[in-house]
Amino acid sequence: MVSIRFPGGIKVKLERGIAKAIPLFFISHKKSLGILQCRGFFHFQHLAMQYAEVYVSFVLLTVFINLEQKVLVIKDYKFGYLKLFVKKIPLSLALIACFCLLLAVFKITAFDKMPEPFDGMHEIGILFFGLANSVVASFMFYLFTIHADNVLKAFKIYPIARRWSSGVVGNCQRMFTDFSNKSGININIDNFDSDGLLRDVLKNIDPNSEAPLVDYKLQRLNWINYLDDIRIRTQHLIDKLLDTNCSSSLDNDLIALLLLLKDCGYFVDIQHAKLTGVSNKDLSWIHNLLHEYCQICAEIKKRNVEIFADCEFPTGQ
Repeated sequence: MVSIRFPGGIKVKLERGIAKAIPLFFISHKKSLGILQCRGFFHFQHLAMQYAEVYVSFVLLTVFINLEQKVLVIKDYKFGYLKLFVKKIPLSLALIACFCLLLAVFKITAFDKMPEPFDGMHEIGILFFGLANSVVASFMFYLFTIHADNVLKAFKIYPIARRWSSGVVGNCQRMFTDFSNKSGININIDNFDSDGLLRDVLKNIDPNSEAPLVDYKLQRLNWINYLDDIRIRTQHLIDKLLDTNCSSSLDNDLIALLLLLKDCGYFVDIQHAKLTGVSNKDLSWIHNLLHEYCQICAEIKKRNVEIFADCEFPTGQ
């Protein structure tokens, strides 16, 4: 494999034989380019057209080479990769490319058949046609090289990110399950926000009573220790998501929610309560901050569904 670096820091890996053929490709088109031999006067419109033609040809050559490599890599991923590929295409770039494509089609089908309103209009049309073709070719180059690489990276990371992000929500759901067992009131991450249900549950739990958690001596810990343990587990999962390569492939809204959860006031209060102890007879004093924590977890659950649910991952992920 040979790496070729293009202007703008774009780096493409090609087979060695193909890489050697690229200079020959340009030399064979030097008359069309009008750049490698600048002898005498040449018409600017012909240069624009011929440059665009060769540029588009070279971009298509690079695209098809990289596309073949991607097909070999993703053949086991079925349609999951294609769904993610389409989902992550930048909308603004796609609209610009579509506009330029329509402009090129309009130039061929309608503009060329119109009489010139003034001298030089034909040359201006040729210039814009060449630019439009170059923009479309550049978008294809981006789409099937840079974008395809980024999506493939995200596709490989998503199973890990989904497991960790689901673990953050799972810690919250685990807390609700244990709350239900202790209080006798059915509560979960989907119904905690209805009719003061969370407050009723907290009124039935003594923070200093035994919780479903033991230390290394197999001694039961209280509910403050239990809630602090969930805090530690949750923050650890968030740190793994944000401190690894996962963060570069995650949705920005999900990252914002994870950061908000990591530093939420509920975690600060629970950590402080563990250090100082509490004399309260129930957990209702933590209701407002705990409610905020649960709301963030519910939002993370929704984002997980939106990001990961429609992606078909390889078997075993």
